[in-house]
Amino acid sequence: MGSMKRLIRRAALPQLHAIELGQNIVKYGFKAGVTIHKAEMEADIELAISKTSLYKKGQYRGKKDGYVEASNAYAEKLKTQARHFQDHQEVAISKFTEYEDLISEYERYIDSLKQKSPEDADAGQKLEVALQDYSNLKALKQ
Repeated sequence: MGSMKRLIRRAALPQLHAIELGQNIVKYGFKAGVTIHKAEMEADIELAISKTSLYKKGQYRGKKDGYVEASNAYAEKLKTQARHFQDHQEVAISKFTEYEDLISEYERYIDSLKQKSPEDADAGQKLEVALQDYSNLKALKQ
């Protein structure tokens, strides 16, 4: 039997509540029977309410309002991300300029170490370290 019909029958015949409650108590015990009967009643009422046209209109309006609210929140989030990106873009450009300057400085340092005499062992070790650091820095660019 449909929930709507059952709700109408219960409204028309109040003693039906007592009969169904008694059946649930016999079948499941007192506490469980009352709990089950209460849950059935709540489900029937919820179903009856959800089938009314006024409820459906309100449900549609709520969905529409929720969509508008979500759209506005999404647009605000995109604006915030754009501002954040622009702020970080300026920082990234300055860091990239610092990186390019560091590369140029390493190139000058390596050239100066290459011009030193080949017998200078300390300059040779410094040149190897500088070349390794330079290649590591260049690898970051890729």
